[in-house]
Amino acid sequence: MEHLDFILDRTLRPISGEAYGSFLLKLLLLLTLIALSRWMPRSHRYRQLVIIALCYGSFHILIYSNPIFLTASYHLLSAKTLEVQKKDAMRFWVSRHWKIKPTEYLAVGSSQTGAIYNQFADESPRLDTLAISGMGPLDFNLYLNDILRRAPKTVILTLSEFDFNRRPSASAAKTSPRQSLRDLAEILQISQEISLFSSSEITDFLLAQVFIDYRLQYLFKGYRRKLTLFDFVEKEDHLAESNSLRMQRLFNFSAEWFDANEQFIRRFIAKLGQHNINVILVEGHYHPESMAKNQALHQKAISLLQELSSSFPHVRYLPLPTTIGIEASDYRDPYHIKRETGAKLTRAIIAAIEQVPNRKP
Repeated sequence: MEHLDFILDRTLRPISGEAYGSFLLKLLLLLTLIALSRWMPRSHRYRQLVIIALCYGSFHILIYSNPIFLTASYHLLSAKTLEVQKKDAMRFWVSRHWKIKPTEYLAVGSSQTGAIYNQFADESPRLDTLAISGMGPLDFNLYLNDILRRAPKTVILTLSEFDFNRRPSASAAKTSPRQSLRDLAEILQISQEISLFSSSEITDFLLAQVFIDYRLQYLFKGYRRKLTLFDFVEKEDHLAESNSLRMQRLFNFSAEWFDANEQFIRRFIAKLGQHNINVILVEGHYHPESMAKNQALHQKAISLLQELSSSFPHVRYLPLPTTIGIEASDYRDPYHIKRETGAKLTRAIIAAIEQVPNRKP
């Protein structure tokens, strides 16, 4: 549970007045339609259809548009009942109801990114984070519109072979926000070209894109587990893994998924450039014992980051600052550095960024 607290212990921000106003407006519209239904035609079949539509609309408004329910669900459902990735995704849905203030820096990435930047982000208005457990280059694209909504001047991506050599997750993609038809077509085209997902995984993803009930089904599964006193335990879930098993997984990276992740990161960076957002590519690290066994893959990842910096005028590559000596004792587990070490590293990264002005697209 110490590992859970470290990743998920974040302060929820106040819900915006706009979120409350939108919810109340939808609720008022629903009540108006219910009142008007008294004058509907007396056809039994027509009446049944209207009642079904009103019930379905009521459910959607009271659940998916209700910031109070979503915030309460985030507090009530633990990561043991939702899984860490879905708990993070739940936080994302709650964050959509916050009052968004434009930020100077937005750090985007997996729980490793959260481990580095969360404490500083909680203390400073200059930095915000969008960190979801297991988030990778495919997910960067799936959350692009919400990144743009936050209007950062600079996006910070802290990447290593840990990010480039993992298979993009179809399960995580299913919980992502709805995409525009154009974005959906581009992402599926890349996925098809590299044979990333099976036909059943693509169908699952498309169903989640069309039906929010399908996309957020984990929310109701979480309540069912909570009511039945069932804690989610899965063999591959990193909450249940021992540190030795996590470490072993870090020894077994391969380059199989490198090209796929490269295509997704290129698309994401290009899209940010189209919106005049600068990108800082920071050299990512994880537990030194594992990194020592993955030096060839690490150099391949660094070479890609340097090449991306050369190819895009709005991108800069930043080696891990050497002013903060990070050792094995600075890691909470094989994946994540300690919170206090992360805050020190964040200050060093921002200081290094500000030594050289960003190039503009």
